[in-house]
Formats: sequence, structure tokens, C-alpha cells
Amino acid sequence: MSAATRWLGLLLFIATVGLMLYLARQGADLVTAAAPQGIVSLELAWHSNIADPIIKSWNVSQDCQAIVQVWNVPNNCRAIVQVWIDVPFIAAYASLLFWLGRTAATRVEPTDPGLARRARRAAVLGLLAGALDIIEDIGLLLMLNNMGGSILPTATSIAATAKFVLILWSLWVSLYGHAKELKRADGGGIASWASLLRTARAATGLLVLTAIALALPPQTADMLAEFSWGGPGLWSAITFHLTLLLVALCAWHWSRAVLSARAGVGDDRAARAALATRGVHEPRPIDDSAFARVPHLLFWAVGAIGVIAALRSHAWVTLAIVAVWTWAGARLLHHRLTLQEKYLKRADLTRSRGPKTPVPGWLPVLLRGLWRTHDALIRHAPLGAGFARFLLGVAAIAFLFGVVETLILEDMSVSQWLGYWLPGPAAALFAIALAIGPLTVLSYAADRVRLGGTLFGIAWQLRRPPLFLALVLVVILTPTLVPLHGVRLVGKPVMQPNDRKLLEHVFAEWAANCLPNKDGPVRPIIVAVSGGASRAGLWGAGVLAAVDRIAADHGTAVFAISSVSGGSLGAAAYLATLAGQDDKASPPGKGCRLAAAAKEEQERAFIQIGRRDALGPALSGALFGDVPRALFGIPAYFVRRALNLDEVRGGDRAEALERAFEKNWSAIIAEGGEGSWKAGRPLGLSQPFLALGGATGRGPVWIANGTDAQNGGRVLTIPFRVATAGDWQFPGGRDLLHLLQADVAISTAINNTSRFPFLSPSGELAPKSGSSLKFPTQVIDGGYFENEGLQTALDLARWLGRPRALGDRRVEPIVVQATADAETDPLVLRCDSPPDDPGESRGQTRPVQALVPLIGVYAVRGGHTQVALQDAVSRYCPKRAFFHLYLYSDADNDVPLNWVLSEEIAGYIWGLTKKRPENLKELDALRGALAQP
Repeated sequence: MSAATRWLGLLLFIATVGLMLYLARQGADLVTAAAPQGIVSLELAWHSNIADPIIKSWNVSQDCQAIVQVWNVPNNCRAIVQVWIDVPFIAAYASLLFWLGRTAATRVEPTDPGLARRARRAAVLGLLAGALDIIEDIGLLLMLNNMGGSILPTATSIAATAKFVLILWSLWVSLYGHAKELKRADGGGIASWASLLRTARAATGLLVLTAIALALPPQTADMLAEFSWGGPGLWSAITFHLTLLLVALCAWHWSRAVLSARAGVGDDRAARAALATRGVHEPRPIDDSAFARVPHLLFWAVGAIGVIAALRSHAWVTLAIVAVWTWAGARLLHHRLTLQEKYLKRADLTRSRGPKTPVPGWLPVLLRGLWRTHDALIRHAPLGAGFARFLLGVAAIAFLFGVVETLILEDMSVSQWLGYWLPGPAAALFAIALAIGPLTVLSYAADRVRLGGTLFGIAWQLRRPPLFLALVLVVILTPTLVPLHGVRLVGKPVMQPNDRKLLEHVFAEWAANCLPNKDGPVRPIIVAVSGGASRAGLWGAGVLAAVDRIAADHGTAVFAISSVSGGSLGAAAYLATLAGQDDKASPPGKGCRLAAAAKEEQERAFIQIGRRDALGPALSGALFGDVPRALFGIPAYFVRRALNLDEVRGGDRAEALERAFEKNWSAIIAEGGEGSWKAGRPLGLSQPFLALGGATGRGPVWIANGTDAQNGGRVLTIPFRVATAGDWQFPGGRDLLHLLQADVAISTAINNTSRFPFLSPSGELAPKSGSSLKFPTQVIDGGYFENEGLQTALDLARWLGRPRALGDRRVEPIVVQATADAETDPLVLRCDSPPDDPGESRGQTRPVQALVPLIGVYAVRGGHTQVALQDAVSRYCPKRAFFHLYLYSDADNDVPLNWVLSEEIAGYIWGLTKKRPENLKELDALRGALAQP
């Protein structure tokens, strides 16, 4: 293949991918309930009964018949613009399919004429797919302009279906032709692109994981937007580029080393020339073009991952920087051998022609093959043995630290340090870069293993044992065999779980301490905060602050908070602020309500805790802590048993996330200086859960909702105890502190509601006393049971509303729901909502039958929420005692589900209680309800 042909293919590929990404971004607003796949839903509508509601949901009108400007157009015009932009995309992808087919045919013609004929047909089919796409676009334009009649959706869908089939067939045949192993004259194989990529599968596989993590999740867009170059995100931006470049360099380095070791050639131009003997029938075992370009392809792939992630985020500076260092790095690597000879006066930095390092006599027999593999890669490392040993040494040290810290010291200092200095995805990228070397050694060792024999007269042979699959299975299965994720306990408790007061005593003390009016009805406010990572934490803190100030104006206060998952972060910040206030700053009693004099610093703290990075430490804890812990967990378990040590608690990615909460909150408190907190410095999140005011009636009661992983009920972290099992206020629930027989840190209480796989593991609730419980309760994210926290709030409200809950005084609980689902056009159930019609169908897109069980199980969670909301409306709306505040998204603010938020999104969330009329109406209704005599 000539250089001009290769450049043509590269340009067609860039044009196709670029236009595809632009179409996806431009058509994102076309995703509606009627069109869940956007414009594709209309392409495959088949019938006017389906197409008409789709077009109606876009509100296409006559003013869209002309081509309009692409930027900032409304949905009614965006659909037509999408179709017109599709025209250059058709030209690009059809040309690319034609190029792929023709070049594949040229490649395989000498050895497989039949495949070459199929490849040439595939090239023509690619052009035919483009022609069908043009027909489809004409049909779409006619439908969008209310022309063509009822037959048009069917004709358009036929063209679209045929187009997709031809594209897939053309791609399959062409890519197979490019990947197929060619044959030598003597019948042996020539290692092709596919074969060499398989040899470098450690780097290839990790790059695929990196691409999935950075290019697919919607959270990436806002996360990279936070990494700004002119503000506090500067260091995050720098570390992102440095670690991504390190991944690219390691992918190139180790793939070049393993391919050179496989070919047995040095890293100089003379060796390459000897390998690159032209002619398919010449006796050469490796495709010289693939041998030279696979490492460069992997380097370019990392840059492409960064470009795609930046495009999705509209982070144009990030995109430009990634493009610059990718191009510059690729050019340096392309001319590396020439520069090496010119400036280093060395044609070859490897030791490929030198003697092999002898295998140490003390090394076990099973590891001697691994030593030889390691030595082969070191000797063929393109930048010299010293650099290769340095990379492997750093990876080994990080791995050993992870084993020692998490299994012996039960600490996360190294992971925390890395998570702090490498925020966001940088810690994970650093771990991936380090892992490429050791995994390349292991994979190449597996390639050199040849197992075989005869079983019952049948010959068998195993090549390339599935080493990576075995490692993944060990990491997955070890925590099911031995305890590795015990819930962390607090170091110095302020009280033991059995010393907690009964709920009725806590309520009576709260009323005496927090209500200035000792006569008349008592209106305790219960706020339920939903899950949703950082956005729920910030939204929950904003709702709590708004409700707190309204309640203070009407002689009452927040009595209880029922939180789930990320909402617990906002609840904890609010409660820690109250607990740190002095008596004079928050009359009538300590910790009852937010001090008005400190409003500015309170709001700053609540916004910052919602947007500070907790993702980097969690990823660092997973890769540098949990993976080594799982690989060595079983032998470590028996060693600990022999030494009579307690079960492992903390030291995992759950503790890493908890420590990130603590560190972020401490930094936020310290930023204003000693004199900034006019009402007293908030409590740190490393303090005991029972140090919060709810345990003594000096502030709101916090009920943190987790889920029992085995039985599906609630696992509640609560500051009060139960007299007897018959007095338990929450049916089917479990008392977490009682199960542990110990207190936990505030940060641990947060995480015990937000243990959502795979970010945080399930927490094992083995009691502190070392009880011989074989299978302790496992706590996971509270959203599995019910994501609003409303069911627990309603249970508490029912208990408060029972006769004589507070002596002779009438108790009228008020329930406020803070939902952080962040949908654009949600159906929010409020007191003024129309009644639910049981005869109305709520069917959506027909699901894939194989996925129906999983979809159904997930949908049940939303069903539980709807039942709780209907219960709240029917029970408390007649009393004017239920209010629902909702976090909305809009076209300009797509609020992500993540543990880090950009400044723009954080400001949008915080201001939403004051900007959305629906929420303002609910707050006004709350004021009216509290003003009643």
C-alpha cells in the first residue's frame, strides 16, 4: 500500500468519525420519550402510527423547510438540519467503506483470490449503502415536512434497514481481509495485524478499557470541563495530559518491545530492513508493515481517545493540547531511529544481540519461564533496558505497597496521596500506564506456553492460556471467599450504640431545645434526599438550607433527614455545620438551625463539597488497593488467622472514597481561615457519627439509608436505639450500628448509603467484638431499595403522628422530598398533580427480550418510589404537609452523575431552588403551611 493510499484512508477515517461525533452531539436534543434513539427512531419507525408521534415530539413546523443555521437552533429545526448534515457524512463513510474493501482486496489477492473478490464486492456494497442512505434522507425530509403519505415511513425504514445490513457486511468482509493472516510459499503463516495486536494484547486491552471509560460515560463531559486551564482545575488539566501521554508512551514502548522479542530482531534500521523483505511469497514470518506500525497505531489510539473525550466535553483547549502532543509525539517516534543515530551515536539501544541473563538458581521452577520472558522483553526494549526496568520497578513497588498497606496495615496512604496529586481520571490513567508493562510480561509468557497431551485417546492442545481471564476471576471471586471489605470503625467513639437514647426521648429533647414556642402544634420537618452522587449531595444541601431558613422564620426546624447515596454527602455537610455552631449563633438551641450570620460561608462550603473531586481517590483505591488485595487476599487471610488478627476493615476503595470526603471537607473549612466561620467551625467528616447533634436532641436526626445486599431490606445508620424489636419504626430494616456494635465515622455513614458497584464494594457488617458470624450482613447503596429515601421518611412521619408522641401537644409532621434525578422533562408528583389513572398505559420502547429480567428488576426501584410518592400525596397533601422539590436538567445544563462537578454545573444546581417556578411554588406553599395557626 502506497503512502498516498494510506493518507487517503486516514483522512476518510478522520472525516467519518468527526462527522459522526458532530451528528451525535447536534442531534442529542432529538432524544425524546417518543424517539429514544433520536433520529434513528424515525428512520426505523416503519409505520405512520409510530412516526407521527416522533415528529410531533420534535414539533417540526413549516418554518423549518429552509436550511437554517446549525448552531442554537430549536428542536423543530434541529431534525431537518440533522438530515442535511448527514449528506457529507454519507459521502465520507461510503468512501471509507470503498477504500477499505479495495485495499483489503489488494492485500489478499496473491494468496486468497476468493476473499479478494468478496472484498471488492464489499467495496461496491459500501457505495450502495450510501445510495440507500440518500434515499432514506429524502424520505426523512418529506416526513418532516408533512409530505409523502402513510407509505413513506415504511419505504424509509426499508431503505434504512438495508443500509445498515450492507454497512455491517461491507465492514466485516473488509476488516477480515485486512486482519487475515497471509500465507508463505512454504505454507507457513505471515503474522498479520491481528496476530501482532494479539501479541500486544496487554496494551490493546487496557487501551480499550481506557476508551470505554473516557469516551462513553456521560460523566466525562462535565468532568473534563472542570479541568480548566485558567482556574482551580489547572493542576487537574496538567495531570490529565501527563498521565494520558504516559499511557500512550507505555503502550508504544511495551508493544514495540514484545513485537521485537517475538521477531527476534534488534531495534535498528538494518534489522528492520532485513525483516521487511518485499513480496508475499518470500520466507518472512511477520508482516513488516504491521510490525512497524502497530506500536505507532497504539500511540495514535491514545491521542484519539483524548480527542474524542475533549470533543464530547467541548473542552477545546484540552482538544488542542491533546492533538498537539499526539502529533508531536508520533512524529518523534516515527523519526526516532534517525534521531537516535544522529544525536546518541547509537543505532540500537537494545541488548537484543547480547547474552541472555542467567536464571537465578534460587528461583522456583514455575517462575523460571517468567524470568526468561522478562529478560527477553528487557533486552528488546526500544529505549534501553534501564528505562524498561524503571517502569517495571515503579509498577512492582506500587503493587507491593498496595498489598502491604491494605492487607497488613489496613491503610490507604499511598492511594490517598496518588488520588490527591492525580485528581479525576489521572490516578486511573497512571495505574493503567504502569500496568501495561507487567501485563505484557505475563501475556508474552503465556504465549510461549504450549500445553498438550492425550485425554481418553483424544489429543488436545492449549495455546495462549487465558491468563487475563484467570486474573479477573481471582479479583472477582476472592472477596466472596474471604472477608476483604469490612466496614471501617471510628477510632475514638463518643458513645456506644447501646448507649443511644430512644427515639421518643430524642424527639422530646429536640422539641424542648429547638422550638421557641412551647405551646401549640409541633411541626417537625422531615426532609428526604434522593441519591445521585455529587449532584444529589449539592441539591440536598441546597434544599436543606432553603427549608432550614423557612422553618426558622416560622418557629420550627428540621427534625430528621432521610438520605440515600450521594444525597447523604449534602446531608452530612449540613449536619456537620449545625453541630459545629455555638449556642449564641443558632438560637433557640445549639445545632437547631443554620446561623443567619454565617450564610455566605455556609453556601460556599455546601457548593464546594458537592463539586470537589472524590473520584480520583476512589479510582486510586480501586487500582492500587483493591486489585492487589484481591490477588493476595486468600493467603493473607490464612496468615492473619494464624497470627490471631482481626478481620480486615477499611483499606479498600470504600475507605479511599470516605477519606476523600473527609479531606475535601477539611480543606473547604480551612480555606476561609480561622476567622471566617462566624458561627463556629463545622465538624469534620472524620468525626464519629454519634457526635452529630441528632443523638442528643441538639440537632436533626440523620437516618442514612443503605440496602441489605442479601435480603433486599433497608440497613439504616441511626442515632437512636430501639427498646425492643416490637418498637422498631422501620419495617424490614436493620440497625447498622447495632450490627457492628460500634460507631462509624460520618464519612463512613455517607458511604454506607452510596456503595454502588463498581465504584465502592459492599460493606461487611461483622461486629467489633469478633463474633463468629459466618455470614454478616452486607450493606450496599440505599438506592437499590428506594432511591428517594421517602419510604423511611414516611415511616418516621407515621410514628411522629401517632397519639401522644409528645405528651399532650399535637404533632403534625411535614415531609419535604428533594429529588436529584436531573431529567429534562420529568413527571414530578406533587400535591397539585392529577391523580394517577390506572387505565393509562405507560409503555415505552419494546425491550430486548433477553434483557427483560434485568430491565424489570431495575424498573422496580422506580416503582417503589412511585408507590411511596403516591402514599405521601394521599396521606399528607390534604393536610398541606407534603412538598416536592426537583432538580431539573435543561438543554444547556445536562447534570451528570459523578463524584466531581464543574463550577458551571454546581452553580446551576445551587440556583435551581430560586430559578424554577415549580420549586419556588413548593417553597411558597411550605411557608403557607408553616404559617397556619
